[in-house]
Amino acid sequence: MAKELVINVQSSLAICDSLTDLLRRSFGPNAFQVLYTTSTGKVLVTSDGSTILRATNVAHPVGCWLISRVVSFHSQVGDCAKSYIFLIREVLEGICQEFGSMSKNMDRRSQHVSREEMHDLRRALSDMLHGCLPKQILPSLLQESFDASQVTLADFHNLGENVINTHLAGKLSPKQNKFFSSLLWNFIARSATNASILALRQAAQNIVDSFDVAVMEAAGLPIESSHIENGVILSRDAVTHLPRREGDAPCSVMIWGCDPFKAVPASVSTLSARTISGLVHTMQYVRGQAVKFVDLLVENNVRVVLCSECLSATSLSLLQRAFITVVHTVPLEELLRLSHVVNAQILYEVPTELQSAMIFSALDVKQVSVGSRRCTKVLLNTPPCVCHLILCAPTEGMCKVLSLSAMNSVKVINVWLASSQEDFNQCSDITTGPSKPSENPKDQVQKCSNSHSPMDCEMTEHRTGHGLSGGLAGTASGSCEERLDEKRGLLIPGGGSAELLASRLLYQKYRDHRDNQYQSLAEKIVANALLCIPRTLHQNSFAYGSRDSHSFVKILEQYFGSASRGLGIEGKAGQLSALGERGVWEPTMTRYSLWCSVIETVIELLKMDAIVPVLKIGSTQDATKLQDEDR
Repeated sequence: MAKELVINVQSSLAICDSLTDLLRRSFGPNAFQVLYTTSTGKVLVTSDGSTILRATNVAHPVGCWLISRVVSFHSQVGDCAKSYIFLIREVLEGICQEFGSMSKNMDRRSQHVSREEMHDLRRALSDMLHGCLPKQILPSLLQESFDASQVTLADFHNLGENVINTHLAGKLSPKQNKFFSSLLWNFIARSATNASILALRQAAQNIVDSFDVAVMEAAGLPIESSHIENGVILSRDAVTHLPRREGDAPCSVMIWGCDPFKAVPASVSTLSARTISGLVHTMQYVRGQAVKFVDLLVENNVRVVLCSECLSATSLSLLQRAFITVVHTVPLEELLRLSHVVNAQILYEVPTELQSAMIFSALDVKQVSVGSRRCTKVLLNTPPCVCHLILCAPTEGMCKVLSLSAMNSVKVINVWLASSQEDFNQCSDITTGPSKPSENPKDQVQKCSNSHSPMDCEMTEHRTGHGLSGGLAGTASGSCEERLDEKRGLLIPGGGSAELLASRLLYQKYRDHRDNQYQSLAEKIVANALLCIPRTLHQNSFAYGSRDSHSFVKILEQYFGSASRGLGIEGKAGQLSALGERGVWEPTMTRYSLWCSVIETVIELLKMDAIVPVLKIGSTQDATKLQDEDR
């Protein structure tokens, strides 16, 4: 019988070390690419953490469990897969350093004491998760955040592109990143019903839900050939006849989920043919039923038919004679999305009469080129905001990488736009100050970053009532006509600035709570672990290892000695700077959710004691055999 597998912090740390070594060099804007092969033999080159972890073959159950947790979190926010592994590894290493008594040669008494210590540490981490983080760390994080809902519409679009560009840093070249960020943001903005944050969020959520059919891939072209097409693109090109357009009048379109000409004739008795004349009569009857149905389409002014099945030559000839455009063999999932967009029903049987709910209106149905393929484009009459994203790349593998990057970018935007007023209501310590006259957001960030004395920074926070975010929240002009006030978009400078701020606050709490051993210990472990994000950015930068570069310890001394807190590590130069003025922004709530999820994972991991394999007993002989082995 298989023996149980003992789980401890050291074994879990060893697994995290292996995963960290795999992901470390692919982190940040100066990241390296990882080459791997899929199960089908395709070769992909990517720096996406979730993609790399999915392709990694991990046999250990704890490793599989950790990867499932990371992938689950990444599927929601579209980011932070590598940061997730880094933080867990640092927390486990901190626990091992603090509890040096945990070793393989410990006796039973010391092992019992170690379990008690782990129980106290779990309770301290749980208290931090439900007390310190939401009540003290989150309010401070929101005070340092930028309230994007108070800027003009043009500035808000620039912020959206910068958020995507920050997320894509290291995946493509800087020029391609800039082009791709603008393309993805325009895709979200054009899919929105109006110019508001609420409409943008709904558009981003709709794109995430139907991403596979809202985006098409075209191999053999450069990335800069990617573009946005109005309407819905169908991956099949089987148009037998293009409709004759009369001015700009819309045409009626019907969607079939089956072949209506294969339907059983409307007769009570079963038709049979024993002679040739009987067979001809039966065929004429079936053809007559098809003609009646085509006449019904003509009476309802149906000019386009979309079908998921392959229609026969007889059916195509009847429809073509009636000047009805036919696009068949269309995947059913594409027809389902089109039906959802236009609020039209899909017909799965031949109706006696057609209803208006089964027919929708389109401006035009025409052929378009998507790479080397010919597809069908349905230009809708209502709503006009539906569009398709065409992703181009030299190879099929690169198209897949771009598709994953685009989907994750839309998820990042969706999480960012989901930061609403309710986040502020949870923090009673935050008060919103009066808005100030128009001022550039970059100037505000630079102004707070150049404050060298605590008095200057405190005066700035008092004047704005919101710290750094208060100054940035009042950047919009008072006479601006276009305001985005339905929802709030909370941003914080990247480069580990959120982790530096949280670590700074936890170090202060650690000094204040030294009388409580395990609470101060948990705060110290998490504070040290958060520093791995800016430290890894510094290690992957160009300045790391050069003679004139500053060590990360000196950078920390410079940060903790500075009055300004809106600073981070510039991913390429490796120096401490105010990244907000360079357009490097990250969703605030994503970083906070990451920390909470990591702590929850560590708590669950510390609860595990052993893995017991369960064998399925197929017969009585197998059960007797297992009992004999146990004896």
